[in-house]
Formats: sequence, structure tokens, C-alpha cells
Amino acid sequence: MGLPTGGVPAEPIRLAIAINGEQVPSTTMISTPAAVEEFNNVYSSIFLDVPAGCCYQISVKNVSEQAVDVQNANLIIERVA
Repeated sequence: MGLPTGGVPAEPIRLAIAINGEQVPSTTMISTPAAVEEFNNVYSSIFLDVPAGCCYQISVKNVSEQAVDVQNANLIIERVA
């Protein structure tokens, strides 16, 4: 993730995993880029039990006060039998 052109460098950027649109606080990822368009890696994981016949919407949410650019985002979901 990184700051788009016009962003303010040296302010923390925060992303978090969200379930059904609600941030999971323990998954917050924080990075402070030194310059605009300088990209950093962040990582978080969560174990989520989904009952049979149910579903959840899983996403990554920007919980910062500023816009961010994200490149090469990956969500890995494993099903355990």
C-alpha cells in the first residue's frame, strides 16, 4: 500500500480485515511511508469459523483518514474439512 499523488507523507496508513463491513480491530495493519508513491508491505491473518449453510463477506478496509493506493492485494482463504 502507498500514498497516491497529493497524499501527506509520514502519516500512518491503517488497513484492517473486515467481516461484513465491520473492522476486526486485532487485524489492523499500520505502515508509515516516507514519500508519496512509496509502497510498503503489510500482512494480517484471522481464523474465522463459518457455520455450514452460512456465509460472511470478508474484505480489507482502509481505516485511515486519507486515501491509499493498494497494489497486488491478495486474500487467501483455506477451507478446513
